[in-house]
Amino acid sequence: QYADIGTTAIVLSTVDGAVEANPLALYLSPLKLYAGKYVDGLPCEQAKQAAKVINGVTGMAIANNVLVMMSIANPLPLGIVIGGLFWYFDEDKPCQ
Repeated sequence: QYADIGTTAIVLSTVDGAVEANPLALYLSPLKLYAGKYVDGLPCEQAKQAAKVINGVTGMAIANNVLVMMSIANPLPLGIVIGGLFWYFDEDKPCQ
């Protein structure tokens, strides 16, 4: 979540004409930061599933931000694919 917020800040401050696509982003940032702590309190199997989804969404957001920094014309489709890869290849640790 920190990487998403950080790359968003970098893009908005360095890329001419860049705007945040999510109008609620400023208000959702505390929720993004809380999500990791929330997952830690869940039972193991639920925590694994929740972490996998959060990592996929965050991976997509980070990838999209990096693609914008690279001046890719339409970064969203590739960002979604990369987020899907984050989700798919997320390490599945056994519960103890």
